[in-house]
Parts: sequence; C-alpha cells; structure tokens
Amino acid sequence: MNTFWLRASALAAGLCLSAVAQAAAVVGAYTVTKLQTLNGGTPVAYALNNAGQVVGYVHDDRYTYAALWVNGAVTALNVLDERIVYGAGDINNAGQVLGSAFTVGAGNNQLPLAWTVDKVPGLSLVNYALSPNQTINKVNDQGLLLIPGAQVLAPNGQLLRTLRGANGRQPNPQSINVQGLVVGGLQSTGVDSHAASWADVDPTDLGTLGGTYSTAFAVSADGKVVGESQIKYDIGIHAALWQGGVAIDLGTLGGANGRAEAVNTEGVVVGQTQTASGEWRAAVWYGTKAVDINTFVDPTQTGLLTRAFAVNEKGQILASTDVGLSYLLTPGGTLPQPPKPTCSVAYKLNNSNALFFTAQVTLSNLGDAALSGWSVGWTYSAKPYIVSSKGAKLSASANAVSASPLAANTVVAAKSSTVFSFTSLKGKTVPVVSGLKATLGGKDCVVSAP
Repeated sequence: MNTFWLRASALAAGLCLSAVAQAAAVVGAYTVTKLQTLNGGTPVAYALNNAGQVVGYVHDDRYTYAALWVNGAVTALNVLDERIVYGAGDINNAGQVLGSAFTVGAGNNQLPLAWTVDKVPGLSLVNYALSPNQTINKVNDQGLLLIPGAQVLAPNGQLLRTLRGANGRQPNPQSINVQGLVVGGLQSTGVDSHAASWADVDPTDLGTLGGTYSTAFAVSADGKVVGESQIKYDIGIHAALWQGGVAIDLGTLGGANGRAEAVNTEGVVVGQTQTASGEWRAAVWYGTKAVDINTFVDPTQTGLLTRAFAVNEKGQILASTDVGLSYLLTPGGTLPQPPKPTCSVAYKLNNSNALFFTAQVTLSNLGDAALSGWSVGWTYSAKPYIVSSKGAKLSASANAVSASPLAANTVVAAKSSTVFSFTSLKGKTVPVVSGLKATLGGKDCVVSAP
C-alpha cells in the first residue's frame, strides 16, 4: 500500500465544552450526528480531531472513497476510479489527514499516477516517497509520522528514529502524541506480549493487570496511555489505563472482556466492553467506572452502539454499531457533575542501580478537613524484597505490597499530603506496578500522576 499526506485547513469546531466525569447516565446527554454516506455505501470512520473533523472511507458497489466528515456532511477526497482503493486513516489538530491508496489486481499495487482533492478549500496532496505497500499509521500535531517498521519520520519524510524491542519481543507501535511519545506493544510469537511506550528508541515495558498479555492503543497529549490487558490468572481481558508508572484496571460492564481505545487529557476513556450476558457495548470510563454509552443517547437515533474508538479534548466521541453505522456524539449541558475525590495516591520510582530500586508513594488529602486512618496497596510484576522503609509500615505477601501509617502520620491534614518511601532489591528488572489503590478516612482515593 502506498501512502499519502493530505493537509486540510482547520474547519469550525463543535461545542467548546470539556468532558467531565459522570455520576449517572442521562439519556440525551450527547447530541447525535450521523456520518453521511456516498452513493448508498457504508461509511467507516477512523479518527477524530479537536475541531470535530472525522476521516475514514466509504465503500459502495463500485468505489472506495477516502472521506472527510464535517458536522456529519461527507466529502470524498479522491477522484473516482474502480481500480483504486482509497482511505484516510488519521487526522491531527492541524487539519493534516493521512490518506492511502492502492490499486487492486494481482501484482499491481503501485502508486496511482495522480489523484486530486476537490471540493474542500485548502486541501492539497503531498506524496511521501515510501516503499511500495508501506502505510503510515499515525500523525501527531507536529506532523511526525509513525510508520510500519517501528519508525518515526519528520514531516519531510526524514527518518528520526527506529524503535527497538526488548527481551525477545518486537516493537508494535500504535500511536504517537504531540510530545513524540509512542505507545503500542512489545510483541512476541506467544501470548506474553506487553504494552510499551517509547520516549526515544528504547522501550519502557508498561506491564499488565496481573495477567500474561497487554497492549496499548492510544496516548493522550499529557501521556495517559490506554489499551487492554489480561487480569490475574488470565481469566479475562480488561480495559487498562497506564498513568504515573501504574497499570489501572478500568473494569467492565459486568462481563469478562473489554478494551480502551482512546483517552483525552481530561481522563475520559472510550472503548468497548462486555455486559454480564456477554454482549458488547460502546463504553466510556469516567475514573474507573465503565458506563454504557447507549444510556446517554436516544436509541432510535443510533441503534445499539457497540464500539467507541475516538474521543477529543471537547469530549466528542466517535462510536459505531455492529452493522458499521458511525456517529459523532457531542456532550451537552445535561451531563451531571460528579462529587470531587476525597484523596489521591501516586507512586513514583525514584532511582535504581544494579542491586536496588527506591520508590515513594504520596497520599494526598484533597478535602477541607483533616482525615484519619489510611491504607495503600499495590501489586508488583515480580516478588519484591523490601529492605527498608520510611514513613509507613510495609508488608509483602508474594507480589502484593500493603502500607499502613505510623503514629506520626495517621492523620493527614486538609489540603496536605503524607509521603513514604522504601528500598527494595531489584532482581533482573524493576518490577512493574499494577492495582495501586488507597483509602483515607474510609474513602477510596483516585490514582494520580506523581
């Protein structure tokens, strides 16, 4: 497949409303915009930017169009040609669209000699000299390109870096944010693939939710990573959030499986998950609570939404049904405000050497009154051997660690924090943290970045 680069002028944005966490579902909380089709074909949306622009493709009986949707209205981004399949796979906040095209027929996948963009002011076409059949996966807001072969290119096509694997696993990058942070998976031939991130060329293994497998699909502008992971004993795959070096289980709608596909800087996560009866539903997570998106919309407008695969900074969500119909959901004024969290907990790796690593945990009282009594716990990917601690009583059972206060810090003052630290033997590598949780004054705490 050959790949193209389209530059679109930024079009009008939707509602200027940031998404907020939700305490309860409200029908009509989102305004529904159906993505229009071309010639009765099936629209398939891939990506959404902060201006509410959507890209993807439409396939009918004769043609496959690269498509741009603005306020639901569709524009084909290519000329009509039955021999050529077109598509648009990503769009950034600068209005740059990644497109692809390949000719059908045995042994004939060469670049079309020309295809032009009509009807959309400001669009132009730039051809990147990539190898035949090579596709570009993602583009960030600076124009950096993430391409197969685990390579990151500058906007002019210059190779900036090639991502490395680790521990026999090969890099399988999926997304890149405005800071150039790449996320994806360290992939193996077995089932022990792990979610990973690349700040430069070497990976950071993000670990799992206690199971064997995990992978990451998306990263927000401020570094929140989402994907999926097997849980303990590999009895299910849950949506996962990696933040502050910790793997967080986002749970399901009662079923065994789920996956998170996108996240914004407000921490709003979208994806899909199973109900207790095994049915798939499009889901949005506010904190660690999964909510069925269908409870926010009038089902006569959409049908049953089974997948949500993009969310922007305004909280707009791209969702689809199992028959391929796609919708843009825009949050409205009926979204309820949640109660503010009472406390937060953060885990931070301070340093490590050949033998030891040191870490600290910060427990913060976010309220206006002092709170007494607290507990913190987490799970490591390998059994820890804690040799000393300061500021808390630590105990370990297999891979699980728990912490309780000393007499001096049982009470945490309002708008204040208590910090404890410890040193542990390192083993082969620094173990990955999952399942970080805490209570303060009998209230559950949210996990925050260090």
